[in-house]
Amino acid sequence: MKNGFLALSLMFLTVCGAPVFAGTSPSTASNLITTPHNADKVKTNSAKPIFYGLGAGGITFNTSYPEAQMILSPRNRIDATGIVVYEEGLLIQWTGAPPYVAKYIVILAGYQGKLQAPNPWVAIDQQQDFSVNYPEKSQASAEKMALDFYRMFENASADDNCLQTGRCKITWNANKGEFFVIELPGLHLQFIKDTMVLNSMIVINPNI
Repeated sequence: MKNGFLALSLMFLTVCGAPVFAGTSPSTASNLITTPHNADKVKTNSAKPIFYGLGAGGITFNTSYPEAQMILSPRNRIDATGIVVYEEGLLIQWTGAPPYVAKYIVILAGYQGKLQAPNPWVAIDQQQDFSVNYPEKSQASAEKMALDFYRMFENASADDNCLQTGRCKITWNANKGEFFVIELPGLHLQFIKDTMVLNSMIVINPNI
């Protein structure tokens, strides 16, 4: 996989503990963002659906950084790594060169939109409980979940084994940690081991 969920999570924690700076492009620190907070816009955008490998909050991976600054409500100025946190409940890392598109979108707590999915789920909530579908709550269950999700989102055949081909990955860490992670080409998902509850999501730009 091109990016690891744990690496992105560490980056997120680092960024949230440091000041951020913004300019006209993700690679240039300049003036403070002066866009006024718009509660109606934030409420509308934060309820918009999440799309596998495509985007969230009303923007896609084709939306440029300047365009997104007009659509969304930035909370912080951009930092040297190109990361901006938005009032809608999104953290986005932008590329450092034109066309300045998103590398990934972290769905933060409080975001109301659902992940759009084919049957049987149709729409998936952050904090959704998957224990009914995967009652064993084991590494084997996590592997089956990874295969099911990959086949569903990638429209792959029922015998496609992405774990063997390397197109998907799970991180279980049997002896430590309360979470496991499923990495797909367009989405990283973190679950709580004991409950099989979806804990967090990162939408990945599959073209970067």
